[in-house]
Amino acid sequence: MFDFLFDWTPEFNTNIEILDTQHKEFFRIGRDVEQLIQIKCIGVNDKQLLSIISDLKEYITYHFYEEEGMMLDYGYPDTEKHKESHRQFAKKIAEINLIELKLNPLKELQKIRDMIQEYVFWHLLSEDKKMVEYVFKIQNQMREDVASLERKRDEFEEKYGYKICELDLSTAYLHRNQFYRGRCILIFKNKVNDIVQLTALERNVFFADLAKLAKAIKKAFSPDTFNYGEFGDLEERFHMHIVPKYVQLDQSGTPFQLREQEELLSDVEYKDIVEKIQKEIANLPL
Repeated sequence: MFDFLFDWTPEFNTNIEILDTQHKEFFRIGRDVEQLIQIKCIGVNDKQLLSIISDLKEYITYHFYEEEGMMLDYGYPDTEKHKESHRQFAKKIAEINLIELKLNPLKELQKIRDMIQEYVFWHLLSEDKKMVEYVFKIQNQMREDVASLERKRDEFEEKYGYKICELDLSTAYLHRNQFYRGRCILIFKNKVNDIVQLTALERNVFFADLAKLAKAIKKAFSPDTFNYGEFGDLEERFHMHIVPKYVQLDQSGTPFQLREQEELLSDVEYKDIVEKIQKEIANLPL
């Protein structure tokens, strides 16, 4: 085998902290072996030899567990192949002859050194790198999915108005048109566009959200009554418009129109209405 002193260099970084920390511990074991070889094992004692074997066995126990758990978590397609390489290395460690190690420490440590070197260049620089690349790929996809979801939420805000809060199965938005003061829209969180697609439980929870939002609006602005509307051909998500009506403003007696007279507010005014509804929702009993 070529000379390799187990010095950690950037090429060995996976940029996953827990793996790099554990790999560095593996290098530390390799350096301990190499140092004994460099002094021809003069003065080596049983405790030093047993410590190396013990450290190797402990290392493969916790490190292989960590890597294999990560592969399962991220659905790594080559998990079984990777686990097999772990099993083969663990088998080699288990087959180290402690009697031979005691009788011929230099010769046996050279074998162990070569085995560790082979593992570093075959496994750490190849198999582990492939696994880590896949993990980063999945992490990036997850971040993109979250960003996409956030963009979707922003689209609702762009379309309707100002987000008020997340409820159990819905998200509440203050409608931009405040001709009816406190008008909101409640959007079901999952991509369902009709009430018939909801389970009985989902319907119950959604309408509990609806009642909670209506109660908060009632407490905040004291409307005389409400209109509720759902327009399945205009929105891909199941939703309900919650429209408070006021007698003194001559708004009662006829149903609200989706394209009603528009009344837009300043950002400060919208923020004030949102905060009033949020406060009332927070004060409602669970």
